[in-house]
Amino acid sequence: MPAPKVRTKWRPTLALIVYAVLLTVMTLPILIVVWFRAVEANSNGMAPTEIGALVVVLLLTLGVAYVLTRTITGPIDALIARAEEIARGGKAAIRPLESHGTREIAVLSQSFLDLAGKLVDRTEYVRSFAAHVS
Repeated sequence: MPAPKVRTKWRPTLALIVYAVLLTVMTLPILIVVWFRAVEANSNGMAPTEIGALVVVLLLTLGVAYVLTRTITGPIDALIARAEEIARGGKAAIRPLESHGTREIAVLSQSFLDLAGKLVDRTEYVRSFAAHVS
């Protein structure tokens, strides 16, 4: 019996979600500053220091998003590649990742390695049994 398939539809990537959430959170204080500047009658616009501070906040937000996506998305993509390689019969893919990113991904990776090892052992057992029977 073939494995059930995940229904195909568009799903956002984890990186897209991380960047969107962080940029949205960063945008809220910017909108507040712009709103108060627009409401004040004696305002001449934003000062260069305010613009500089907003640019620094933008760069810091993008830096945090990059770190999050690198520590989460990278190891998950590596696990996906390993699963595909093992499915094609590549026993050499049953090895730990170079980088796990987070504790949860390390645990997931270890569970994946344990399962893959058991499946390979089971396959070799069935292959040996079939050879002896025939």
